[in-house]
Amino acid sequence: MIIFYLHTCYSDRLRTAINVLGDSYGAAIVAHLSKEELLGGGVHATDQELVVIEEEPEKSNGDANV
Repeated sequence: MIIFYLHTCYSDRLRTAINVLGDSYGAAIVAHLSKEELLGGGVHATDQELVVIEEEPEKSNGDANV
């Protein structure tokens, strides 16, 4: 019974380690293939409009510390 438990425990740990390693390889491949997009090289001015709203400065009436 103890041998079965140890086998199950270690096989679960090994399976988890392989799963994490596979996920990290996949993330590295996706990051490498989309590096240009992530750095902003794939975005053009026509793809996206940026709206800038300028706020008017508050008028000071001289009583700022009151």
